[in-house]
Amino acid sequence: MVTARDPGDTDEVRAAVERLFAREAAARLPAMLEACLVRAARRRFPRPELRVRTMRSRWGSCDAKTGVITLNARLLRFRPEVVECVIMHELAHFKYRKHGPRFYSLLVELCPEYERLQGELAEVYLE
Repeated sequence: MVTARDPGDTDEVRAAVERLFAREAAARLPAMLEACLVRAARRRFPRPELRVRTMRSRWGSCDAKTGVITLNARLLRFRPEVVECVIMHELAHFKYRKHGPRFYSLLVELCPEYERLQGELAEVYLE
């Protein structure tokens, strides 16, 4: 639940909802990242620094050089399996920076249902 000075002001309400997602994502996503690292332990991924922010055009990003994964706070709109798929996608970039055949082979190993789960993300338009 969010509060707004003027509940009729859609921009104000939208901003309050985005702040709520950001707070909740910052609280919940680190544990999800940790769970993914444990599941993928045999691949020996580095422990990334996690950043959470509201992004307009991406669900996540990885800067393998600096060891930073950034996740979109709006991911909390999805089931945990979808969020974990995004995290696994970003972790795979530590091994392969580009989306080539080896990248997708690793992603299938990490998240066997990635195509279906990515399809759920594709149905949502980021503004």
